[in-house]
Amino acid sequence: MNKGINEKGVTLTTLVITIIILLILAGVSIAVLSGPNGLIEKAQLAAKNTEIAEIKEKVEIKLTNLSMETFEKTKEMATLNDVMKLKDKDAEIKEAYNETDNVVLVVGDYECKISKELQVESVSKYNPRQLRKVKKDLTFCSFDEEDI
Repeated sequence: MNKGINEKGVTLTTLVITIIILLILAGVSIAVLSGPNGLIEKAQLAAKNTEIAEIKEKVEIKLTNLSMETFEKTKEMATLNDVMKLKDKDAEIKEAYNETDNVVLVVGDYECKISKELQVESVSKYNPRQLRKVKKDLTFCSFDEEDI
């Protein structure tokens, strides 16, 4: 019964409690980082949104330059036909095609839908394998019995 002796060291109980607290903190940290709404997923989404905004801004600048050049030359506003010709002038534009009342420009991995007012209506991921509307006025189509 030595009451005067200082006990040095860590008891087993305090060590176990410390380990349990550290495990709980590690579990919460992992959940915050990698959960379905975690920081990593939010960062990836932010990067994708930034890339889309960058593409949209590039196309808007190209459309503004086109409008200015067209007006300087012809004193008329640029049209969707002028937008279609951008493909030949600009190496960044991979493809340009008509779609109903719009023109779609493919820039990088994205396609930008351009309205009659030369505004970017939407930007979406480009899928080159997606079927495009070719021509609505197909006059002849034949099928073999095997195709039916």
